[in-house]
Formats: sequence, C-alpha cells, structure tokens
Amino acid sequence: MRKLFTRLFSLLALFCVLGLQMVYGGVIDRVPADGKTNVKPSTDLTLTFDYPLAQGEDYTGAVIQLFKNGDTSPADAITLPSSRFVIDGSKITIDLQATLSDNTGYYVVMPDKVVKEMKPDGTSVVFPGFVAPTATAPALDWNFTTGDFTAPKLATLSTFTPADGATNVGGAFSSSNALSIKTSSFTVKFNEPVTGVSGKYIKIYTAAGNVHEMIDAGDASRITITSSGSTNGTVEFTTTNLRENSDYYILIDAGAFVDTNADSDLNNKNPFAGLSDKTKWNFTTRDYTPAKFATDYPAFGTVASTSVDLKVKLDEPADVYFIAYSKATVDGTSFTAPTAATVIAGGGSAKMVAATTAGTEYTYKYQNLTEGEEYVFFYVSVNKAKYGPTPTNDPLTSAVGKTDSKTTLDVQAPTVAISGLTPADNATGVAQYLDGVTADGHGTVSIKFTENVKAGAGNIILKKSSDNSTVESIDITSDKVVFGPSTGTGTATDLVTVKFATKLASASGYYINIASGVISDKSGNKFDGITTATGWNFTTKDVVAPTVTFSSPAHEGVLASNETVVLTFSEDIYSDETGTVMMNSTTALSSIAVEKDNDPVTPTSVSYGAKKITITVAWTQNSTYVVKLLKNKAYDLSGNVIATEQKKSYNTDSYDDPYVGTNNTANTAVDGQSYTKNPSDNLVVRFSEDVELLGGGAITNDNIGS
Repeated sequence: MRKLFTRLFSLLALFCVLGLQMVYGGVIDRVPADGKTNVKPSTDLTLTFDYPLAQGEDYTGAVIQLFKNGDTSPADAITLPSSRFVIDGSKITIDLQATLSDNTGYYVVMPDKVVKEMKPDGTSVVFPGFVAPTATAPALDWNFTTGDFTAPKLATLSTFTPADGATNVGGAFSSSNALSIKTSSFTVKFNEPVTGVSGKYIKIYTAAGNVHEMIDAGDASRITITSSGSTNGTVEFTTTNLRENSDYYILIDAGAFVDTNADSDLNNKNPFAGLSDKTKWNFTTRDYTPAKFATDYPAFGTVASTSVDLKVKLDEPADVYFIAYSKATVDGTSFTAPTAATVIAGGGSAKMVAATTAGTEYTYKYQNLTEGEEYVFFYVSVNKAKYGPTPTNDPLTSAVGKTDSKTTLDVQAPTVAISGLTPADNATGVAQYLDGVTADGHGTVSIKFTENVKAGAGNIILKKSSDNSTVESIDITSDKVVFGPSTGTGTATDLVTVKFATKLASASGYYINIASGVISDKSGNKFDGITTATGWNFTTKDVVAPTVTFSSPAHEGVLASNETVVLTFSEDIYSDETGTVMMNSTTALSSIAVEKDNDPVTPTSVSYGAKKITITVAWTQNSTYVVKLLKNKAYDLSGNVIATEQKKSYNTDSYDDPYVGTNNTANTAVDGQSYTKNPSDNLVVRFSEDVELLGGGAITNDNIGS
C-alpha cells in the first residue's frame, strides 16, 4: 500500500512540473544573472530558454525598457521590431546602447507575449515577460548592479596643492642651510578613493629636467592617502631641500594609483593614467634671502615743512617700508622699537617705495609730518614680489633699521583743526557748566590745533553776546590753561584747554576772543587769534522751566456764564520731555483739572494754540471753581517741565436778570397800580438782587434820574 502511494505521489509531481512547463516555458540562463553585482556597464543582455523561440502575438510595438533603480524614465528603450532585439534559436540578445553608470542598480521590463517557446509536440508556451515594480509588488524580476570599471581621474577643483603655477612655495626657513627650504608638503586630489602601487613613482623635477626626488606611490611612510565618501581621494606627500627661488614640476607614473574596487574575484582595480605633461603641475619656491641696502643708505634728501625725502638703494628688487616717530617719543623711557610688521603697516597706512632695479637709487617722500618736529625713521626691506600680501615675521624681511634724526621746517602759523573748537562754533544747547560738571562750578573749553603750540602773551576772554560785556578773562600763562595732546597720552601739545570759573546763564549767547600772539607754535609762528563775536560763539542750554499765567475774570472778579479761562505760557509747550510732541487738545485736557466746590468738573472743551490752553466750562452761578495745571505735564522744547501744580480760584455770580420784588409794603410801588401819596412821601422800588447802572457803575442819588 505504501509503495502504491509513493508511486502515485511521484506521478502527480511529474504531471505538475510538466504542466507548469507547458504553461510558462522556462528561462534557463540570464546574462547578467538576476541580482548580479559588479556588472560591466558595456555588457549586452541575453536570455536563454528551454525551447526555440518565435515572436509572440504582441511582439510588434512592444517596448523593452531598462530602468535605473528609483527612476521613472527608462535609461534605454527598444521598440520592436528592432535590430537591437535579436531572437536566435532559444536565445534572445538585447543590445544596450545607453551609457550605464558605475556602481548603479538597474532592472529590465519586458511586456507579456513578446516571445513564445515552440515545443517539440507542436504546442507553444508564451513567455510572461518581466513586470515593472509597483507599490504593492516592489520585487524586481530581473535586476543587476554595475561595478566600478572607470579609472580614477584627477579632481576638477583644487586638484593640486600648491596649485599649478604657484609661487612662493616652501616651508620654514632652515638656518643651517640658507639656500634650502626645509620641508614642503604637496597634495593631489582624485575623483574617487585610490590606493598607491609599489614600484610606481611620483617624480619631482627641476626646471632643467633633473630629478630632484622619486617617491614610491606604495610607500606609506612617505605618502598619506585619505578619502571622504566615494567621490574623492587625496594623496599627500612631502619633499625636502628644494632650492630657494627655483622652478620645479611634478609627474606621476601611469598606474601609480588604482581605485579601490572591492570585488576581489574580478580584481578589476582601475589604474590612473598618470600625469606626464610637465606643464600641468609646476611651481616656484620662495626667495628666503632679504635684500640688502647699499652703503650709506637709506639717506636723506629734501626736507620741507611737512615732508622728508628718504633715498634707498638695494642689491636686488625689493619694497622698502618706513614709519616715522618723533625723536621725543623715541627718546622716551616707555618707547619700544617697532617690529617689522608695524613698520610695514606704517601706522595703518603703508608707506613704501618700490625699488624695482638693483643698484638704482629711489626716493620716497614721507608726508603729513608736523612742522618743526624732529623725527626718526624706522625701515625694513621686503624682497620684491616674493612676499605674501599680509606682513609676517619672515626671513624675506630684513631686520628693522633706524635713521638719524631729521627736523622738518616750520614756516606756517598754527591754525585751528577741523572741528577743533569745543564747544563748536555756533553750538546750541551747551551746558551751563561747559564741561557738564555742576559740582565745582567751572566750565572747560578747548582748541585743537593743526600742530603743537605753546603759550605766548595775553588773555583768553569769555564775553556775553547780548552786550559784549566781559564775563571772565584768563591769562594764557595761568594754571587754568593746559597744553597737552589731543589724543591719548604723550608729549604733544596740540590741544589747549581752558577752565573758566563762571557759571553761565540759561539760554544765553557767549563768545570767546583770543588776540594774535596769545598762542604760537614751537617755532614762534603766531596764531592769528579769534577776534570777532562770531568766530567762536555758542548758546547755553535752556534749563529754566516755562511759566504760566491764569486769565482773570473780565467783570468785577467773577466769571460770566460764557467766559473762558486761558492759561498763557511763556514759551511753546510740549507733552513730553523730548520736545517732539507739541501740546494739543487731547494732551491739554489731560494736563489740566477743574473743580467746583472740591468736586471735579469736566470742561466743555479744551484747546491749545499760540502758547495758550483755552478752557470752556458750563459755569453755574454763585459758585466757586478752581482751575489747575497739573504738575509734570507742561514741557518746553529743552525738556524743562513745570514741576509743581499751578492753580487759580474763580467765582461766579447770579446769571438771572434782576426784577422788581412782589412783596411790597407800604409806600412800595408796584407796577400797574395807582397810589395816593403825599408829595413828601418816598417812592421805593425793591429789586430781587443788587443792581447797578446799565454799562456799569453804582446807582447814586446823583444818577438815579437817568
């Protein structure tokens, strides 16, 4: 029984296999195999089947496509019929014409019913093709990945360090061999990671074609290879003892470097083609010998009031830099000689003469010096065109030298420097104490001159502009006058400072007079002075708060029913201490208050204009009102504020017309009634309130008849 079951199961399995083969046919070989890696990009695709092939019913118009993984557009496509899709017996050859990329995944898409297998029994089996992946069926029917079959190339950017054509190449100066450069480093970059190959060389040549050094590409002690990612590899190497100021070029053997393909079975490490063109990577080493001055140079030439000519002559082309210091500064105990970098910077503005030809005299005119000042000049030479743009402490720079002293001519009278008056001429808002120090009660003014000055004879006089009266006069030799430097500390005397003891009036004009000869320069040239009322004048700051006056009632000390109250100020009023917001109706309303019998009253209107706040109130008769200007509400243009509350009381009287009373007694007349009176009787007319004559004035016996 068991044997029978086994035979039946075997027959069933055979029938299943035969049935499947009859339906689907079979691909017995693919090139490249499904999932194959390290495929050559130039490989054609082939499919081998069990049986001979014929065109399927959907052959014509079908499109065979090759896709790069992740792309939606095909890298290559063949529309059938095509000579690129060849059926030969049981084999299909697909001729790819697209250029495939290294190290990239691809997959093939072939529609159903393109080909069919012709079986020996006369039946056929349709090949279902290779379907494209979908979101629900992402598997690839036929895919492969190309390998790396491209030789490494030089990188396109920053290929060489130093760059081709570089100058001033070299490491630190070696004092043991003044004509050698101790060590120089070089790098060459590739477009992919590489490894060095022993027996192949990097070769450094002199311009004459002599080999300076050969470095084995496989020698890890001489060559360092690094990479970052898959797109670059960097080879670094060093050499020693290059000659100064000399030309070199570098060549690299073909095969000295290969890429790093990881497939050891194929062993397809692609070799670098080499660098054989001596014009591709050449460089010039630096000049490390400073230029030397000829005997008796630098020398002085023409000396003027603000300039000195300095002459130089050197044994090779070079730039010569100068910097000047006053001799008084150099002789000072705190002076430190400048470094080469300081000389080259020239105090912030390079002062340089280019000596372009060896043995030729060149002249530099050192300008902007002070008249009558004794100077010492420090200098250095820098080899022409052999020194970087940023000054550094380098053997290319000579030691710092120093000339003898030279004094400039002094022929010009001292003048006030630009913006040299403090306070400035025509200045406004100057503090009452000129230096802003209110405690000691003195004011400081100063004059900056274009050169150092000294005291002559005479006074510096402070006057009042309004009446030209003298406020204070100070002798130029007084200890209230100080001669010193305008910036920093030192021995300069280009700034004259004067301290007055007088406190100045608010918002008042003043001017200062200095006669000719009161101040002179070191050579005795006299300052012309300031002798007019407008040459140096200023106005002090307004520090007095505005005042306010309340209007008085127009009639007998009481307010009429429609009468306004007006607050008149001594100057324009602002709502803030910065003097930017002029008082207006809104801010005026918040600045005042009105009370009736100690209760607040809201005005009918409040307005501001022409230095006045006008207040309208619905006054009630027989009442007492208080109108207030609140404190810290009214500012002038300078920020001075009325800091205390200002107020005034007002009274109102009856606003009804008087009338004749109705409670008459005997001998009291009532309108419309007749009385019998004796000629000697008085006639009395009684009013509801006190009355006066129309137009004003008390009623008396003399004017009762009117």
